[in-house]
Amino acid sequence: MRFPTLPKRTGWSILEVARRHGDFGLAGVVAIVGARAGRALIASARLVLFGVGATPIRAAAAEQMLAGQAGEPALFAGVGARAAADLDEPLTDVHATADYRRDLARVLTARALAEATTRARAA
Repeated sequence: MRFPTLPKRTGWSILEVARRHGDFGLAGVVAIVGARAGRALIASARLVLFGVGATPIRAAAAEQMLAGQAGEPALFAGVGARAAADLDEPLTDVHATADYRRDLARVLTARALAEATTRARAA
């Protein structure tokens, strides 16, 4: 695998919820946000949800909501809601229901975007 160096003014966040430290995550999100130089606007974003399906899921429609926007909590909440709504059938097993995983995806997406945006602006 290759992981390219992130450009300047790029922030990241990886958040997950697990029953115990070291367990597989019930749900999680990876967010990468690029900020525009000299402005508080989001230039680019990537969102991937994991633990909610058989494979990681790219939240492309939710990403599109971010481009050119100011990073605000209300925006992040809306993007989280969109990412969660776009999940076809989250996993249900003995550890968590589909509804619980969908709600985790919503909350974690909003939190990860806030953290990644803060890091992007500080970089």
